Amino acid sequence: MISGMLTGILFARTFSGVIATVLGWHAVYGLAALINLILVIFIHRWVPDDPRTPVQSKRYSTIISSLPKLLKKYRYLRSSSLNAFCMFGITNLFWSTLAFFLVKYFNYNSAVAGNMGLLGIVSIFAAPFIGQMVNRYLPRVNITISWWLGVGACVIFSIFTHSIYLLMAGIVILDLSTQFSQVTNQAIIQSLSRKSNSRNNSIFMFSYFLGGSLGTLVGINAWSAFGWSGVMISAVIFLAVALMNFFLGVPRKLK
Repeated sequence: MISGMLTGILFARTFSGVIATVLGWHAVYGLAALINLILVIFIHRWVPDDPRTPVQSKRYSTIISSLPKLLKKYRYLRSSSLNAFCMFGITNLFWSTLAFFLVKYFNYNSAVAGNMGLLGIVSIFAAPFIGQMVNRYLPRVNITISWWLGVGACVIFSIFTHSIYLLMAGIVILDLSTQFSQVTNQAIIQSLSRKSNSRNNSIFMFSYFLGGSLGTLVGINAWSAFGWSGVMISAVIFLAVALMNFFLGVPRKLK
């Protein structure tokens, strides 16, 4: 499932970069709206209903109102959500400003920025290995690996700004960091409760994409105000928050 999601993100970067170069960036959003409309039709017609009978009937509003209670109840749900918030925030911080970076330092267009997304294929092939790591080692070990990979990527992006090959290496490392964080945190929250795992996952994914959205917002504004240095300083702040969260709430083992 995670590999499928990351593959979609991967090819969306490449496809949108090409479309933006040929037709302009407005066309990217128009095409995205059309694809979403088509997906709604496909989902409605072909995605099967859940065959399980719920133990008790709950209104949607009741389910949504229970989410803050679950967030308060489960300490590790909070820590996993915050970690994902920070690590995906760093990812989008970088990808939202990559096109600007490539224009300034290499005079490349948005199509090249999109094609850089193909480097993420490494993290997709690494997904089975990361899954084995999650099964074999403690969550703290894998979250630590994710954090240090994020640090390594940011070091490369900060120092080697004139080497396209090192930039590509940094992209691979950053995608691996995101993958380690995502898979490990998913394992943590799925171990918390069988009764509320779907709602726990909703909280987690909401935090995940909220972090990504904030990363995009911060990245664009940091670039506008301070250039690439501002983007990297913002990434350091995300990493610092993730590090503090590590000492406060990452479980030593899965239940």
